[in-house]
Amino acid sequence: MYISNYDHIIVQEYCPEVNEGDLVVTFFDGDLIATILRESAAGEWKTNFSLGATQLTYTLTEEQEQIALAAQAAFPECRLLSVDMLQSGKVLEVNALPGGKGLLDLYGISLGTIVMDRLEREILGMEIAVSPGPQVIKAEPAARWEDIYYLYNGYTEPVEVLDVFSDEKYNLSMRDLIEFRPQNPEFILSIPHSGVLVPTRYKEHFEIDAKSLLEIDLFSDILYESIGGLQVISRLAPFFVDMNRSREGSESKYLPKHLGNPPTEYYSIEDELVLQKEYNKAEEEKILIYYDLYHRILASLMENLKREQGYALLIDAHSMSSIGLGRVHDEGEERENIVVGTLDDTSAHPDMIKAFVDSLKHGIKRSGLGLTLAKNDPYAGGFITRMHSDPDNHVHVIQVEVTMDTYMYEPIDSDKTKRYALKQSRLRIAQDFLRKAVLAASETARQIYS
Repeated sequence: MYISNYDHIIVQEYCPEVNEGDLVVTFFDGDLIATILRESAAGEWKTNFSLGATQLTYTLTEEQEQIALAAQAAFPECRLLSVDMLQSGKVLEVNALPGGKGLLDLYGISLGTIVMDRLEREILGMEIAVSPGPQVIKAEPAARWEDIYYLYNGYTEPVEVLDVFSDEKYNLSMRDLIEFRPQNPEFILSIPHSGVLVPTRYKEHFEIDAKSLLEIDLFSDILYESIGGLQVISRLAPFFVDMNRSREGSESKYLPKHLGNPPTEYYSIEDELVLQKEYNKAEEEKILIYYDLYHRILASLMENLKREQGYALLIDAHSMSSIGLGRVHDEGEERENIVVGTLDDTSAHPDMIKAFVDSLKHGIKRSGLGLTLAKNDPYAGGFITRMHSDPDNHVHVIQVEVTMDTYMYEPIDSDKTKRYALKQSRLRIAQDFLRKAVLAASETARQIYS
């Protein structure tokens, strides 16, 4: 029957691995929108949502992302597509008509809005030039984030960097080191402390060892990146340049001691200066270029959002040790799993803060993991929160800290065989309730300003 009715038949290999779920990686114009993990219903091997499959948020590994990028690049004629693949990296198919309901339900991403906004900008961005002869229409897409990418101009030389986690070296551009990733354009996500890279020209200024990793919010980029937003991520180690400090340092008695040092003078958890060899003036100025770019991007995004929607919401995202270490008032004490910093409820509109906290409480309770939540203790808000929050002028900032043991085996874990490993299931649960909390705050902001 099939042979008589169809000219072509495709036979697809059955892969038993699909019982562990498959990945749907959606792209538009080469940009990765988001990834969904589909797990089949009990007694069913197919992962179709219509057959009861569960859809979960998922962060691709670097290898998985490279495979998906290569697959979508093979079909340049398809502006919108999804790559369906197994977690092993095996590609099952490329879908030219991906659905959008899962993205909306899981991430709050409206695929239709992204496509229509892009097409609208392309149409409205057409420049019409009149020549002596027939009218010539030259179409140039209007780049929405052109003013952000403009900030990278002039940084053309690649930088050799050392990965202090893997001890490998790479040549990376400024856009790799201070990364801007536009996803959901309703809020800003700042991830300042997850970086593991140090330019090799400055390596001799540090004693890089296992202790160095205690100064990094390890894998916090993986924890938060699935939230979406207009993401600004420092890939540089915070002990090399700390984006969450005042440029000139501060001696204010109102600031905790560890927030007073300038970006290039990082003090360890043991209250010791990490810098072993002092910078000269020229070196310090070159390092501060990274710092200045990070904060210029944040400031430009806030102005863009205020202009477009009347307000800006910034989430400053961190992780922390599960026990207070070193120069903190809770030294030696076990910490709550999630800490929301709001400068004692002055960094954002109270309704936004309430929506964020209430959503977290609901998600934590629903997870059944026995996680705990606190506000403003031990961290009420770092420099980024203090510097940029201005609710009276429609700029709202919420800081969030998550203990590393919530989603990974942290560096202080006594079991060396597990140290640094991600707790995959807990990671996905944490990603889910954090994303929903941010979306709840964002939705409340829209209501306030509607």
